Amino acid sequence: MANGAQASRPAPAQPQLIRIPAGAVSLAGDLTMRATAMGVVSASGIVLFAQGAGSTRMSPHSCAIAASPQARGIATLLVDLLTPAEQLAEVREHSHRFDIPLMADRLVMAIDWIAAHQSMRGLAIGVMGAGTGAAAEVMAAARRTGSVHAVVCRGGEIDPEVPALGEVGCPMLLLAGERDSAIIEQNNDAAARMRPGLARVVASASGSAECTAGGGSGASAAGSTASGWRSR
Repeated sequence: MANGAQASRPAPAQPQLIRIPAGAVSLAGDLTMRATAMGVVSASGIVLFAQGAGSTRMSPHSCAIAASPQARGIATLLVDLLTPAEQLAEVREHSHRFDIPLMADRLVMAIDWIAAHQSMRGLAIGVMGAGTGAAAEVMAAARRTGSVHAVVCRGGEIDPEVPALGEVGCPMLLLAGERDSAIIEQNNDAAARMRPGLARVVASASGSAECTAGGGSGASAAGSTASGWRSR
């Protein structure tokens, strides 16, 4: 019986390499979503992972946390906000580390690409980012309030003084390691500048922001938020 039940389960969706036009360049992304035998998308929403400077869509942390919404029937898109050449320049010169506007512009293009894609049109969009990717997603969410339904910032470098915080119109979860006191304080300051009731700050017991993505309480919190996007 058990073997029969396992055999009837759909095979895990495999990531598909896609390219997103972004002005003079194109951005690489890994799109994972389930479809029926007729090719109809069966996902209840999609999570867009913003990979900022110093990280790529191949990051084990992001891949591990992406497994949570995927298991809940939510599609995921892990996209590199910098091209390979820009990533190389970043490693050598840190030339793009703090170019948040550039990454925010490209994240907006990725959001628009999802919204315009026939197979994903109508899906609730959530965005998740870490480090500089988190700062970029706040700006992007403020510019696409009608498209973005939830935001998760993992160990993000978010300036509480950024005006975009007050313009975000969807729930936002801010994750940090339990001992990352500076980031926790920064997250609390950022939450205080958002519209009342939208922000939630979570400190993980795993000890660092990076570890939260590997399957600890931070990953669980992010997965729970992703599940909530279904009903929005």
